[in-house]
Amino acid sequence: MPSLQPLAAFARPSQVVLGTTHYYDPQPGSSTHATIRHQPQPRDNVSYLAGRQARDSLIVQASFDQVCILSRDQRFDQALPFWDAFSGSQGTHQCVTCTAVGLSADLDHIFLAAAMDHRIALWCAPASSSTSSRKWKVHSTLTINDGLVTTLDIVNGQLLTGSTASLALWRLDSSDIPIWRRFWTKSVPAPIMIAKFSPDATSIAAVAQGGQNVLLWQYQPRANKPPVLQQRLYHARSVTNLFWRQPPEQNSQADVLVSFASDGVARVWAPVIDEPTQLRLWCSVQGPRSAAPTTRPQEAFFLDPYIVSSALRTNVSILQKEIQMAELGVGSSTQLNAHILEMEMDLKRTRLRRLEQLANETPDMFISFDNDSFVSLTAVANIDRRPPTLLQTLTVLRIPFALPNNATAITSVKALPLHVAPHSASTVPMLTLHVQFSGGASTTYAINPATFFDGRGSGIEADTRHPCGPPPSSDALARPTRRHTSRIESLHRSGDGNMLLSASANETIAWTLDATRARPTGQLYCTDTIRPAAVLVASSWDGSLTSQVFRDGTGEVCRMSDGAKTRFVSDGNVRHLALSSFNGFNVLFAVFSSGEVRSWKVESTGAFHIAPQHTSRLWTDSDKNRRLLSADSINDLNLVTSDSSGVVEVRKAARHPSDELQWSLVASFRNTSGLPQLVRSSTNGLIAVVYRDDQGKQTLVVFNSKTTSLNSGEEHRQSLDAEDTIIALDWSPSSLSCNALAVAFEHHVDIIAPGRFSTFEKTDGSAGPQWQHLVRLNLRSCTPSSIRAACWLGSEQLAIASGSVLFLFGPWLQTSLEDATRSDSTHLSELIAEVGGPVVQYHPTFLLQCAIWGKLGLAKAIIGNLEKAALACNEQDVADTWVYEEISLDAVLRDDSKADAGELRLIAPKLGTMRSSIFDEPGPSDSQEEGDCFSSERLGKLARHLEEIHPPHLSPSDLHMLASLIKTIGEAVREHRSLDASGLRYMLALRQMINGSERSSNADSGTDARLSYRDYLWAFHSDNQETLLAAIETTYRNKLDWPVARSTGIFIWLKNPQALRTQAEAVARAQFMSGEDRDPVKCSLLYFALGKRKVVQGLWRQAVWHPEQKKMLQFLSHDFDEERWKTAAQKNAFALLSQRRYEFAASFFMLGESLRDAVNVCVRNLDDLPLAIALARIKEGGDDGPVFIDLLKTRVLPLAFERGDRWMGSWAFWMLKRRDLAVRIIVTPLRDLLTDEGVSSLLGSSVACGNDSYNDPALALLFQQLRSKSLQTIKGLYDIPEKKVFDFVLNTNRALCRMGCHSIGLSLLRNWQFEPPSVSSSSTLFHRVSKHDLQTLSRVDEAMLAENTDAFSELRLSGQGEAAWTSPTNLRRRTSQSTISPPSSPRMHRRRSSLLQRRSSIINDLDIGAAVAARQDDKVDSTDAKVSNFHSVETSKPQTALSEEPSSIVNGAYGQAAESEVKADASEPKKKGISIFKSAAASNSQQGAQEFDFGSFGF
Repeated sequence: MPSLQPLAAFARPSQVVLGTTHYYDPQPGSSTHATIRHQPQPRDNVSYLAGRQARDSLIVQASFDQVCILSRDQRFDQALPFWDAFSGSQGTHQCVTCTAVGLSADLDHIFLAAAMDHRIALWCAPASSSTSSRKWKVHSTLTINDGLVTTLDIVNGQLLTGSTASLALWRLDSSDIPIWRRFWTKSVPAPIMIAKFSPDATSIAAVAQGGQNVLLWQYQPRANKPPVLQQRLYHARSVTNLFWRQPPEQNSQADVLVSFASDGVARVWAPVIDEPTQLRLWCSVQGPRSAAPTTRPQEAFFLDPYIVSSALRTNVSILQKEIQMAELGVGSSTQLNAHILEMEMDLKRTRLRRLEQLANETPDMFISFDNDSFVSLTAVANIDRRPPTLLQTLTVLRIPFALPNNATAITSVKALPLHVAPHSASTVPMLTLHVQFSGGASTTYAINPATFFDGRGSGIEADTRHPCGPPPSSDALARPTRRHTSRIESLHRSGDGNMLLSASANETIAWTLDATRARPTGQLYCTDTIRPAAVLVASSWDGSLTSQVFRDGTGEVCRMSDGAKTRFVSDGNVRHLALSSFNGFNVLFAVFSSGEVRSWKVESTGAFHIAPQHTSRLWTDSDKNRRLLSADSINDLNLVTSDSSGVVEVRKAARHPSDELQWSLVASFRNTSGLPQLVRSSTNGLIAVVYRDDQGKQTLVVFNSKTTSLNSGEEHRQSLDAEDTIIALDWSPSSLSCNALAVAFEHHVDIIAPGRFSTFEKTDGSAGPQWQHLVRLNLRSCTPSSIRAACWLGSEQLAIASGSVLFLFGPWLQTSLEDATRSDSTHLSELIAEVGGPVVQYHPTFLLQCAIWGKLGLAKAIIGNLEKAALACNEQDVADTWVYEEISLDAVLRDDSKADAGELRLIAPKLGTMRSSIFDEPGPSDSQEEGDCFSSERLGKLARHLEEIHPPHLSPSDLHMLASLIKTIGEAVREHRSLDASGLRYMLALRQMINGSERSSNADSGTDARLSYRDYLWAFHSDNQETLLAAIETTYRNKLDWPVARSTGIFIWLKNPQALRTQAEAVARAQFMSGEDRDPVKCSLLYFALGKRKVVQGLWRQAVWHPEQKKMLQFLSHDFDEERWKTAAQKNAFALLSQRRYEFAASFFMLGESLRDAVNVCVRNLDDLPLAIALARIKEGGDDGPVFIDLLKTRVLPLAFERGDRWMGSWAFWMLKRRDLAVRIIVTPLRDLLTDEGVSSLLGSSVACGNDSYNDPALALLFQQLRSKSLQTIKGLYDIPEKKVFDFVLNTNRALCRMGCHSIGLSLLRNWQFEPPSVSSSSTLFHRVSKHDLQTLSRVDEAMLAENTDAFSELRLSGQGEAAWTSPTNLRRRTSQSTISPPSSPRMHRRRSSLLQRRSSIINDLDIGAAVAARQDDKVDSTDAKVSNFHSVETSKPQTALSEEPSSIVNGAYGQAAESEVKADASEPKKKGISIFKSAAASNSQQGAQEFDFGSFGF
């Protein structure tokens, strides 16, 4: 399960696209919203509150059913859903009709009001806090019973509402509970379109829809008198809008009204001196005239003088500061000459004078756009001066400027404040121009007054990051552009992530992403709008084609380049729609719930059309009850489906000769967690599935379709709580982050990715790469609305839909990883690579893998370069001074393994990068040089220096592990010459455990840490067990107690029975000596297993302090060879069990000669399986005792399958003399192995199978070492299909990559040697002995025959007759046996003993011939022909035919086992094949010949 704490967080959205309040009804005939359609549509959905300063301003914009608040820099801050106040409005298709924002009566709070039909919701927040820190809460609600609300306004805590039937004034009750009371109301014959307070709230202006009169009421806010109708302002045409002028200065006029009529004329009304209560027409401003005839006159829009004046004065102050600094010579560039600097100063002075004139004389401006692509600014001067005869109207600016839409479609233009950061330049934007179009589209432009009023066409540019809506892309200017008019229901992206389709109930909008490699933070641009709304949408890989299926069952395919469309019909329940490429052309296919797939070939070049459909099926007609639940597809027609049976299948399309598509099954996954709800596939074979059980709980499971041939494919599982519901899943399309999965919940999105698997973790099936919780994106801080959809885009950006708002996050985030070289912001792909990508070469995981895989010289070179980098690095500036020299890839890929029975040659290669390093000090010899270079003092100094500077890309735990690993490798370098490869691997693990324990603060951690069965198996298969045992004894000296013995596993891997007993006595002695009490109970168990009751009795005599001394001495004085005292000991053991003194009870069981009960107590009560194994092996004196065999079958093997621990299982099978299964369990899936008759006969009852994983790459080393070690292992190798071995090697490479060791994985693929496929798993014919093998064995025989005795002289081989005994070969052998030779040297004697021990092991292997079926009628000629098909080289050499296996071989090192197996197979016919080596080995043993080297037979 991913870690609970995320590693990083997104600071804020990189882009937000708001919806619109413009209502669009796709079914005009419906009556659902008939009432809404009768209300007037709002002209704009933006409201703002001008604060005392620009940074205190507040902008509010309505987005469908939400009210969005923008920060002072015109960026999205948070959204307030209307249903937060009225819960009944959630899920409806109604939108917010109008908004208002204003201050309370005491000016300490800000009120925000929004209306939907006849309901009004109000929120409040402190006015003193900044925009980003304001906490909005629902203040109150209000219901208008006499009509639908059409307009709102708030000033000084008073609410003005206009509806379809009345105009009302509301005051807030002063009680504790906020209640709005109607203070005044006025019935109207027509809906009120606009009603506004004057800035000082002394006047009310209102106009009805289609009315030509503006009604003015006089009002005293602090009086209890109702408003009085004061005046009617008549217009020749219907009034379309009106504004009260916000005074730019405190002494400016506050009662200036600006009205707009349908004739395109803006009129300015203000009082005169002799009639201060009456407004008179002062002037009018005509909109631009167009040369082309238009149905609607173009308007001139009034810009708020307060906002404009504030921006002008801000720019003036910055210019004055820059001019003063330039005059003083501060901040000027030395690269510019005096002439250029003087020209810049003149330009700034000119701009300063112009801005001062505009701010002082003409802050009142009208802006207009014409169809000739020009923008004009008309200023009205001297409005604040009287009489009105001083008014002047003049054009201050006219520049070319192109709009994305027709100028006649503009419904509103507003100037909005923009906060300017301190120390900003005079050319930064200081004003925002919001342009609203009909149909809901809008765009914003950032303006810098200094450059804008130059008249050069600069200073104004599109603000693509503004949430009000970016402009459309340049190639789609003529297309209608919109924003969503309802909640976004789904998101669909193209395969490359550069095109996005967002679908709502009313429309589907296509967006393009403009991200590039140089600019990774891309922006979304609207390219097309599709109506009516589609049920399913799809796009091609590059987004050039889109497809939709509508509610009526029809569909269409659209070419995005020119908008060409073609239609198709898909009747039925379509569950999935996709556009994929197949054999070079585009294919559209629709998957139905019945499993039917319909496909169409799309001709996109030339004439755009689709070919006739083809029909295929995912499953046969016999599965008619199966129903498709969900589906997903990627490019090249790969389809992932989940059906009602709970099966997730991966299918790939192939073209049948009849030109039809056939869907072949690639992988299938079955899970018991419930039925699959969602399924999503990635380009690299990862599949995420969400299951839901009967209780409604969901489970997220990630499968890998590339590993299904070896295991279940499950990589990650996460069980969710009932309140957590997954809304959407998506894999990143970027190649840098293709393993990143976005999991969208109701209010947050989690980004998870696979982390690296460490070699220092457990090796059983529970171990594996943990999926890291990278980012948690919590939208509750932005909006209470639930998430509707989420998907990735290119360049690691994440699109999230909540309500009608589209958020875009990434790719930059703030991480919590500790790294000296990391900046404040980190790219998402960098974070993914940091937690799951390749590690640096000096990472402890990479160093340890180098040592394990025999690349000890490479590890030495890495440590040498690490020392160079550490010494050259400055602790105070690690980011700039850390320079590590990477070892070349050629050196890493060098083959350090030689084909010598799978052993690794551990001689360090001579790398050029190792010169002048820590390892290259001159010395008299190599061993002395290595010892000097790996001195403890020097390595300790390096470790301390690394901890001081903390190299980059290492966590604190990694640094701690690196320090101990450097010491471990140094010790291994000094010892590796006396160890083989397996022994060295065990020694590395042992030293790493000891060094890690020494560096730990816990003093007892050395006894708590344990080696794993992986390490035990290295020691078990090592030929230097004496050296390993000596190293352990030297390390722990006289402290080799049972915790140490259990952690080192000596009683598991020691083969010599005598050494086993010696170590058991040493451990028992150390157990007694441990502690100050010298308790005999702690050592009694091992001493009783050794049969040394007298020793225990003597120890009890010394324990005078023990309260049970007298009883124990009295009891131990009896003769336990008698049955009655054995029974008495067992009864005492049961009594101790009831007292929960389990160790003492096991000791009494052992005293009573009940080994099985003692073993059961160790396993069940003490939970100490190694102790049980040790007792069984010590007591029975070997590995073939009945208790030990039963323990392996009933405890060890089931536990190995349950844990998925292949190391434990391989050891158990090896101890059971089933070495073929010891090899097979390494590669074969555990579930498949359980179905084998041989395994089921060993295990008996049913065994649970745990996580079947292959996460430990060292399994490949074990397989490489064991596959040709003996005849049984060769048989096990040939029982494994070649495809399984191939997949196993690929999976090992994948495991190395998951560790971050990609180069070592590449070295594995480059240097791995597969065994030749000479014999199939069902064949009984093996390679025959070559002439070279016979010549080699003859030379060995000559050195050995003189010392050998004829152990089989009286044994006659059946089936050979007298000819066998009178043959020249046998005659020569008998003659050589009778030759008298001088005594051999001690060296030859030891060699002969080793060879005889090896022969006995091979003879034990020879029983596998009975398990191989043979054909009795096979001839030697056919055998030669079959063998020659695989090895043509061997056919050129003389070969000796092998005879049948004799039936009388029952002796040897394991004669009893061989005899029992021969008796069991006595009823079977004689076998041919591999069992024939049994006869050859027995014959050679009879004549004293040396054993064959079976590894050289070419198996």
